[in-house]
Amino acid sequence: MKNNYIDRVILFHDIDSSKRIGLQKLDSRYLLSWNVINKAIEDARKKSIEFEHLKLKSQKKINKIVRITIDDGGGSSIELAKLLAKKNIKAYFFIPTKFIGKNGFLTKVEINKLYKMGHKIGSHSHSHPNPFCELSKFKIIDEVLESKKIIEEIIDEKVNIFSVPGGEIRKDTLITLSDDVLELDEIYISTPYQGKYFFSSKIGSQVYGRMCIERKMSYKMISNYIIGKGWRFAFINYQLRRFRRELIYKYNQLFSVK
Repeated sequence: MKNNYIDRVILFHDIDSSKRIGLQKLDSRYLLSWNVINKAIEDARKKSIEFEHLKLKSQKKINKIVRITIDDGGGSSIELAKLLAKKNIKAYFFIPTKFIGKNGFLTKVEINKLYKMGHKIGSHSHSHPNPFCELSKFKIIDEVLESKKIIEEIIDEKVNIFSVPGGEIRKDTLITLSDDVLELDEIYISTPYQGKYFFSSKIGSQVYGRMCIERKMSYKMISNYIIGKGWRFAFINYQLRRFRRELIYKYNQLFSVK
């Protein structure tokens, strides 16, 4: 999209308009209500927010664009793709390839349909290991390469975008994901940071933070996040929780039974 840039990225998972909810359970914090999501999107649009277009329109000036991403490859993704397409909103669907065709998940045919609608298809690893940041360099590379290969065979196009399972990263994680062998142009994480997230000159790929939308959020709260409100507080809160989890990971490493 020329003369435009991505100002912020929103992360969805499965929606309750389908029984095919992939990795989610009925009481999952990430199983979203389409009615709430729909109201949030329309509310944000009333406030002059522009989403990334599925069908491009000519634009004379630089605009701040909101991008929508959907993780996990649940079967409800096909319904979400159709609903967004009616609104001319382009979305990025990230697929954990081990689950393709399994109960509750997208099939190869459906992934191809998403692609032909004009949506982007990316890798979400092969087996969705979590925490991803605990994997070795070689395991990360294997997970990404296997997933890319499977998706590329389905859509017959190079896959150069990746969403981190669980969203948790360290600097070393991103350096590995930027390895030339993976050919990733964009990496999406779950840190609620608006726009491109710069870590180090060693990381050649573009890294985007995302606001993860949860079931407990009202349509007004989601709309505010889409507009750009509340991100600073969410970022601080997320970093505090990440720090606590890092302590847990270190503790487990020190006292794990060999």
